[in-house]
Formats: sequence, structure tokens, C-alpha cells
Amino acid sequence: MNTHTVTWKYADGTGGRHDFGEYESAFAYMLVVAEQSPQARVWFDDAVVQLGFTNANDAEGRHS
Repeated sequence: MNTHTVTWKYADGTGGRHDFGEYESAFAYMLVVAEQSPQARVWFDDAVVQLGFTNANDAEGRHS
């Protein structure tokens, strides 16, 4: 079974990750995270879908 991942990160380094078995559920969750946290950087699988904060010290990585 394929899984899809929604990951988000705030400028302070906190964030989260949630894995889904269905594309539709993951996509819907990603939309909710992006809408509720416009300052967060949000990924859907490996694609950045919302840049959110910009920080010169951030290397675009999901891992803090």
C-alpha cells in the first residue's frame, strides 16, 4: 500500500508529520494545515506546497 505524507514546519523549528494510506485523505489534511497555518512551510509527499516563513538559516529541509 502506498502512503502519502503531509509535513509542516514553523519558523521556530516545531512542526509535525502525518502519514495517510489514501491520497484523498492526505490531500484534504494538507489543505486544512495550510489554511490554518499560513505561516507554516507545508509539504505533500516531497513537494513544497506552501513556503510559509522564510529564514536564511533554514536549508529547506523538513528535519530540524
